[in-house]
Amino acid sequence: AAMLAGRRVRGLDQTGLSQKAGPVVSDICITTSEAPASNHANSSGVDCIVAFDLLVAASDSNLVGAHRDTTVLVSAIEAVPTGEMVTHPDRSLPTTATLLERLGDVTRRDDNVILDSAALARGLVGSTATANILVLGAAVQAGAVPLPVDALERAIELNGVAVDANIAAFRWGRAWFDDPSTVDGAAGIRPAPQPKTTDELIERLGADLSDYQS
Repeated sequence: AAMLAGRRVRGLDQTGLSQKAGPVVSDICITTSEAPASNHANSSGVDCIVAFDLLVAASDSNLVGAHRDTTVLVSAIEAVPTGEMVTHPDRSLPTTATLLERLGDVTRRDDNVILDSAALARGLVGSTATANILVLGAAVQAGAVPLPVDALERAIELNGVAVDANIAAFRWGRAWFDDPSTVDGAAGIRPAPQPKTTDELIERLGADLSDYQS
């Protein structure tokens, strides 16, 4: 266990080898007292789910230990199809709304944080490669990951990979949590227009269909 600002941090990485080129689930236990007997988060409950892929986060095995009274979800809206879905088109990817509803049933729905990290990273940093770090920044700013900001930025530096871009993404994630509309604007993300009448809705959807299929 590593000591960090009075905290003990233990981790357990679980790497899948057969689906989606090996998704990784990392259990992180952070305590201020003696480290728990197990570093498997599910054994004592989950306070926070930081999800970089909705489909993986919503799987049965990753919801064990989550509870609607104690677990906060901080998640990207990305969901990558599994290899089985790619080779069997009849097995469709669940919608974002369906996955979020499933996760919302076992988490603190009103406190959950959902962001389009890929679009934000692309617009703010120039690459979706930093999207996960942006989600981490939002989770830290939300208080869901109780580690010091300077320690996390130092960890990014020590990792030595795209340091400037990753630190920028981390800081943008923190800023997004405090002021999402301003950061969305900086990333070039514009809120979808909200039609006020049925005729306006028909006109907007008709224009969308015309653009899509001439």
